[in-house]
Amino acid sequence: MDVGFVGLGIMGQPMALNLARAGTPLTVWNRTPARSEPLRAAGAVVADDVAGVFRRASTVLLMLADEAAVDVVLERGTPRFAGLVAGRTVVHMGTTSPGYSAGLEADVLAAGGRYAEAPISGSRVPAEEGRLVAMKAVKLAGRDFAPQATIADVLKNNRLIAEAARQAGIASPLLDVCHTLFGETLGLGHGELDMAAVVHAIEARTRETGGALEEGACA
Repeated sequence: MDVGFVGLGIMGQPMALNLARAGTPLTVWNRTPARSEPLRAAGAVVADDVAGVFRRASTVLLMLADEAAVDVVLERGTPRFAGLVAGRTVVHMGTTSPGYSAGLEADVLAAGGRYAEAPISGSRVPAEEGRLVAMKAVKLAGRDFAPQATIADVLKNNRLIAEAARQAGIASPLLDVCHTLFGETLGLGHGELDMAAVVHAIEARTRETGGALEEGACA
């Protein structure tokens, strides 16, 4: 089964080209057909429509412009949506709100598909050079955090940066807020967790203030 790639814009086209050039069996589709031609030249199959991608591919990567584009392309909210995603793994790589992503995941799962979220950090040149970073989507409600770097280390690094800013006479109010929040996280006993553990400090503040945060937060 091919891998599918839907959305060949500024970011998606170079991403898909790198996959095709690496020998990945690839089926692609884009709403503007001309964007598919470099992929055809690179050996990818160009589907006539998005359904053609899902028919051929067990895993389909989405790199679409926004939430509305995802809904339109997948025909979300219609009976055809389930026909596309059932039995497939949908990998959402665009940037959308947490609420939208949670809803999309729920719909994909309800339709018998599988869902993964890997939003991309980077721009066109890193995409062309194969140096993009796919970020792990951290799900906050009722899920465990997978540590990447301990909050204690993050706090230490933040202190060094804040001290350097003060020595240089540079105001750093956001760093100071982050410093305070990281310290609160450490004080709550989450020193071995990573930056996602800042959510625990935010939750504690929210309880103390009756649901209103008095300061900004960094996470």
